[in-house]
Amino acid sequence: IPVPNQYETIGLKKNGEELHVEISLFGFNSDDKTKFLVIWKDITDVKHKETKLIESEERFKTIFTKANDGIILHHTDIRKPFIDCNEAACKLLGYDKRDELLGKTITDISPRFQNDGELSKSAVKKRINECIETGQSRFEWLHSKRDNSIVWIEVVLTSLSQNNHIYIHSLFR
Repeated sequence: IPVPNQYETIGLKKNGEELHVEISLFGFNSDDKTKFLVIWKDITDVKHKETKLIESEERFKTIFTKANDGIILHHTDIRKPFIDCNEAACKLLGYDKRDELLGKTITDISPRFQNDGELSKSAVKKRINECIETGQSRFEWLHSKRDNSIVWIEVVLTSLSQNNHIYIHSLFR
């Protein structure tokens, strides 16, 4: 039966405690015999960190999806569609499915003009620039719901940097 060259398994210490082990097998011929070199590496700490990371990711995913406030993650370029949104964002804006909202841009869900008469397109660019410069921007905004009705929303934009890209986290109620 062929043996994989590298795999993970559970090993036991002398005291009976389990440890995660990565095993690397190297076969070679010597003196007309097949011999194996086996390298054991204790990866218990790595496995514990992976478990904690998965638990943390699940916790934050739950916070994101189940929050009462709407959350939309988007690019600084207002022409690009939203990256992600939560259930509350869909509900507040009258969308039944996340995919319907994720195909939209900021200008798609804003009336042409804001209450002060400024073009929404210009106003949102200013708010995003303010957010990038200061890290956050808080304001009130008119949004268009799916049925084209208008709703006042309090918005907090926060800039997020990841992998040399800046994204905008928009929290609103």
